[in-house]
Amino acid sequence: MRLKLWHVLATLGGLYLMNKTAGIITPYNEAIERISREYGNDPALVKAIIRVESNFRENANLKTAVEDSRGLGQINTLQTGVLRNLGIDASRLYEPEYNIAAVNRFLNDIKKRYRNVLDIMAAYNAGSARRSASGEYVNQAYVDKVSRFYDLYRGFSV
Repeated sequence: MRLKLWHVLATLGGLYLMNKTAGIITPYNEAIERISREYGNDPALVKAIIRVESNFRENANLKTAVEDSRGLGQINTLQTGVLRNLGIDASRLYEPEYNIAAVNRFLNDIKKRYRNVLDIMAAYNAGSARRSASGEYVNQAYVDKVSRFYDLYRGFSV
């Protein structure tokens, strides 16, 4: 069977549909595109962060002694001061569109301190863009992974 506009694209552990005119179709694609643009953020960056954080699983949850991260963007509910300052309600973080908006609020807050997209990626994950003595990010593996998906989604953005 020959597919005209739709193709299947296998990417680093995920399977997505690709439309030659609409780009890579991810779960929550329309919501991510719309909400990211409302907040003035690059939808490809938001998609990349969500892909790495939760693999687009709205009910993703990571609980440790220092972290209780929820939803698509794995927003840490133990950062109560940050959540309060950004107007984020932790009880709503499993709602996909609310979580996507929360990711965008975090990104806008981070962008007040950093302009470089790699610094922004590092800060989203670690809280700051600290570098080791060798010049690499403390969370270099995370930054590398988000960068790969960012390049992928950016290459197919609408």
